Amino acid sequence: MSDPRCRLCGGATEPLFDRPVLGRHIARYRQCTTCRLTQTQEPDWLAEAYARAIHPTDTGLLARNVRLCAIVATFLHLSG
Repeated sequence: MSDPRCRLCGGATEPLFDRPVLGRHIARYRQCTTCRLTQTQEPDWLAEAYARAIHPTDTGLLARNVRLCAIVATFLHLSG
């Protein structure tokens, strides 16, 4: 099996590390040798991860999103 190509630039990737996801899936992280993007294999755990993404007792969800919106907007402005 050939090594996966980088999703950003199409360059070759090399293994970086493995980490557990959701306590039972292993995510294999790779890094592009050209642009240095770190990525995982195609995630097959997303449906499980988002099945209960918001806990009913999370009362700070809206406040965090409003606060982080300004941070993301700043990064987007600086990168463009």
